[in-house]
Amino acid sequence: GIDTIWRKNKRDNNNNGFFDLDSDGVDLNRNYDFNWEQGGSSDPASEYYRGPYPFSENETNIIKALAQENHFVFDICYHNVRTGQGELVYYPWRWGNQFAIDHPFIKRIADTLASNIINDAGNGTYVSIYGYATEGNARNWLYGVYGTFAYTIEVSRSCHPPGYLVDSICRRNLAGAYYLLERMFGSGITGIITDSVTNQPLVAEVRINGYYDSTLAPRLSEAHYGRYRRILNPGVYSIKFIKEGYEVKTFDSVVVNPGIMTILNVKLRPLGIGEKKEKSISDKRCLEIFPNPFRKNLTIRYTVQDAGSMIHDPQCTLPDVTLKIYDVDGRMVRNFSRLTVNGGQSTILWDGTDNSGNILPTGIYLIELKEKNYHEIKKVNLLR
Repeated sequence: GIDTIWRKNKRDNNNNGFFDLDSDGVDLNRNYDFNWEQGGSSDPASEYYRGPYPFSENETNIIKALAQENHFVFDICYHNVRTGQGELVYYPWRWGNQFAIDHPFIKRIADTLASNIINDAGNGTYVSIYGYATEGNARNWLYGVYGTFAYTIEVSRSCHPPGYLVDSICRRNLAGAYYLLERMFGSGITGIITDSVTNQPLVAEVRINGYYDSTLAPRLSEAHYGRYRRILNPGVYSIKFIKEGYEVKTFDSVVVNPGIMTILNVKLRPLGIGEKKEKSISDKRCLEIFPNPFRKNLTIRYTVQDAGSMIHDPQCTLPDVTLKIYDVDGRMVRNFSRLTVNGGQSTILWDGTDNSGNILPTGIYLIELKEKNYHEIKKVNLLR
């Protein structure tokens, strides 16, 4: 008869020139090179046979080449359910009692992805659940090697849903896919990494403090344009850019706002390149705040490279300069606009209120000064 739940390809394991239902085939979703030896089975007769070695199959090598070329941010692999309850969204991963280093971001997206897909019964939605890291499957390999937030969706509650449900299942699952497309441009950080001398794109590591796992492959920018993109929750992060032969560059207190990508383009300087010219420019620009902590008024003194113009004045030929204040969750609470720049240095007082004049509570706040090719953030502690 026909095995209607066959899960392997048709590799001729015993090389007899025939397809043997009892002994041939490789489970492609156990053939990826991430904990390959811990997942599936070494027995060719098993329906979970992982193959003679990682990426032994043409099918998995095609996926490997596709991932190498594109550096996917998100991935969905749709499965029919064979065991378990189905209508689930699996995410990477749990290993022993430890979750993946990006768990706060991956789980939040998995929850929203699942909540966007209505179940077959129409009385609820899919549910998110972690998968295990010891399986050698595509989901774990994509995340472990490329940092792709990869999700496996088990559609329906039956391996063979009735025909009248198939179109409906597809339409309802599209809602989840559309959500991921939109989330691509939500909270996170992106930019281009280039050589400061040649302006050529660089493949460099992007390391976020607190979300780094030395056992995983480094998270790299892509080769064509030097583009990187990291999906994050709103908040404040410290980010380090690393490439062999270049000076390490660190940005502290990078603000990620809700619903929008923070853009941070980075130029890395080759080792041995002099710093004199760059210092002569940056020394003219700075942000000072005092007292810190403060209770009533905070003095904010800012110095920009050029002087004598009104910020955002249409007649001004200087680049825009902005001064904004954020809370630790990345929400902008105060925006000082149209500030005068007197002789290159100006001072303003902040009384600890938001844009509507409301008194802000005790806490840590971030003062951000931005000008073309210059960006500085300082923390201040407001006491009540």
